[in-house]
Amino acid sequence: SYITHFDFSADSLYIQSNCGAYELMYYDANTGEQQTSAPSMKDVEWATQTCTLGWGVQGIWPKCADGTDINAVDRSHDGKTLATVDDFGRLRLFRYPVITQDSMFTDYTGHSSHVMNVAWTVGDTHLITCGG
Repeated sequence: SYITHFDFSADSLYIQSNCGAYELMYYDANTGEQQTSAPSMKDVEWATQTCTLGWGVQGIWPKCADGTDINAVDRSHDGKTLATVDDFGRLRLFRYPVITQDSMFTDYTGHSSHVMNVAWTVGDTHLITCGG
């Protein structure tokens, strides 16, 4: 399936990715070999967090979400806040990591429909979103 998001580990040894089949995959960045033991990757420090599926973003998904509702995430450069955007025009801010379902968040609206991407500016002072 096609890749939707990917991140490098802080030491550039690994890549985590999500795909159109809603899978979380890990790879050795040097060889391209798939790392098939997901539990062995749970303590890897990621340079960025743009994958919508993963250990640190488990709690962003609302009950009954079908995997397409959250379109993008971005962790702040200081590693403390995760921004998510969704099909309902919302931007949500969570404390990172977001491990448990029903984690607290702050909700913002500014789009009329699908928000497709989000990114923190350098210094984490502003967020940029794009979509409907």
